[in-house]
Amino acid sequence: MESYTSFAQVYDEFMDQTPYDQWLCNILRTFKKYGIEEGSHVLELGCGTGKMTRRLRESGYRLTAVDNAIEMLEIAKNTHVDDILYIFQDMMQLNLPEKADAVVSICDCMNYIL
Repeated sequence: MESYTSFAQVYDEFMDQTPYDQWLCNILRTFKKYGIEEGSHVLELGCGTGKMTRRLRESGYRLTAVDNAIEMLEIAKNTHVDDILYIFQDMMQLNLPEKADAVVSICDCMNYIL
């Protein structure tokens, strides 16, 4: 996404007040409610720089993370978590290598769906 070309470099600093850990607790509670156990495959739409992606991986889930801003994905990929699959793709036209057990999307990702 062109609007994130230069913004990607400062995105994490701009979002430093985002309550990722609180959101993670809510997501994990919802997963538990619906039987999405550790080891399940989770798809994150609009992963940005991967802040939530890494938290979900650290919580024991297998992750595929999608974003259509290549600059954001490059930052996410450079975090030394090798077993997360990052995909450059528009979430409106998904073509994924496997079925996901759960899908999450945080922040303002849904604002980009027309």
